[in-house]
Amino acid sequence: DQSQPKCQTSGGSPLVSDCVEALKQLDGGHSQCRQSTDLGSYCKTQAAFGTCKLDVCGEYGAKLQDGVHCGRYFQTMLNACQHGGLVGGYLEPDDCNINYGPLTAFKIYRLQFSHS
Repeated sequence: DQSQPKCQTSGGSPLVSDCVEALKQLDGGHSQCRQSTDLGSYCKTQAAFGTCKLDVCGEYGAKLQDGVHCGRYFQTMLNACQHGGLVGGYLEPDDCNINYGPLTAFKIYRLQFSHS
């Protein structure tokens, strides 16, 4: 997967230290980050700590393929996008790593940091 994060760190971004703690909650990084919200923003928080939420947004029911874990993607974003003790941004994994499910219409799947 050659996906690159889109960094959007600003004064309103969560603290890096909080995102590090939230990342530790992702089942040791082995979570597939299933999007299970079919209302509103179509985003589901996978883990949260302090100012930081780790969200998956996109098609209802979409998740990463077996053996592909979202913790690695969040760590990539954390490494690339932190600035001044804050971190913000998103990453859209390559389609080959996503299981969209049978009812997918738009093939949208994004992992992102957000402020809680």
